[in-house]
Amino acid sequence: MKVRGKEIQFGNTDIDLALVEQLVSESQVRTIGAIMDYLKVNKPLRDSLEEVYALIEKEGLEVVCSPYGQAQGEFALPRIQEVLMAINRCRTVKVR
Repeated sequence: MKVRGKEIQFGNTDIDLALVEQLVSESQVRTIGAIMDYLKVNKPLRDSLEEVYALIEKEGLEVVCSPYGQAQGEFALPRIQEVLMAINRCRTVKVR
């Protein structure tokens, strides 16, 4: 996962979030990419997102962001709606 401005490169797919006006910083986009990487593959999307956000609330952003080896300040928590907007724009993702 790579982030450039408001674009996430997720595998071979580029997800353009430039028109998602609610996103105000690249740190939110970076966290969206980390959350998408962290989601469980064999679970319904709603259940996975609820688990991830509960875990973040309990333990902090480090849970999903620490594998990227970047400072915590480089990540900002987006709303669930913004994560869903990114997933919706990823044409290679199949959602249950």
